[in-house]
Amino acid sequence: MPITPKQLEARKHHIGASDSPAIMGFDPFKSAADVFISKVYDTEQNDKPNQAIQIGNRLEDSLIDWASDKLGIKFRKNIGRVSKEEPIFSATPDAQEFYGKPIGLEAKTSGITNPAFDSSEWGEDGTDKVPNKVIIQVQHQMFVAELEKVYVPALIGGRGMLIFEIDRNETIIAAIKEAGLAFWQNNVLLEHRPDDVTPKLEMLKSIYRDPTSSVELYKPNQAVIVQQWLEAKTEFNAAKKIRDLAQADVINLLEDTEAGLFMDGSMLTYYESDRKGYTVKPTKSRTLRYKKGTED
Repeated sequence: MPITPKQLEARKHHIGASDSPAIMGFDPFKSAADVFISKVYDTEQNDKPNQAIQIGNRLEDSLIDWASDKLGIKFRKNIGRVSKEEPIFSATPDAQEFYGKPIGLEAKTSGITNPAFDSSEWGEDGTDKVPNKVIIQVQHQMFVAELEKVYVPALIGGRGMLIFEIDRNETIIAAIKEAGLAFWQNNVLLEHRPDDVTPKLEMLKSIYRDPTSSVELYKPNQAVIVQQWLEAKTEFNAAKKIRDLAQADVINLLEDTEAGLFMDGSMLTYYESDRKGYTVKPTKSRTLRYKKGTED
């Protein structure tokens, strides 16, 4: 079950379990600079998460229930905690043992929408071999929620449902605390963006901006960055013109038909399809496609 809007707002004031892997450089999809933006600036929430996230959210309860039955443990779901030792750290494990034993649970889905998914980061059922991102996340949860073990039920593409068992590791927890405190003190409190990485474009676009203010861009390296962007735009527009001309030549081959066949069985199609409109009127459009054939 996704966390509530109240829990989302609370995350701005703490380092959560999903923040630590990014801060420490173990999250392939998010960096410390992205976490910085989420803490320091007001941002728009993404109301339409990608399909993989939607699948994970919908399957979370099912994985928890499956793990509960398999392990013979009753769990409570989404219990938010703040660390007693370092209150800047918080965590909301997917579930914790109902009777107060120091056991947590973190459900995962991986590779469900990717046919080329490499599951080698996930080990055998019952082991503790999970991706580094998950290791950091659950160790963070164990630190904050005072847990000794976290089970990770996971639906892995091409492999089905597995359960991994992660024990508390004080060495990793110490590294999480050190990196998190340094990030909070040197970056968040000082409002100093991490220098070694650029935030993702979607994070930068999500920032609410003040229409009455501006920033001085007087440093030479700032002018260089802008020039690189202008050159990239010029190259992109030139490539787009070449692509559009080439596409016109290809469509011209079809004359007034929707498809063309080559001697090797390859096919060129320009079929019409309906484009649904939720806020505007539905429209029709054509898509040019090429399907490679096989010679006899």
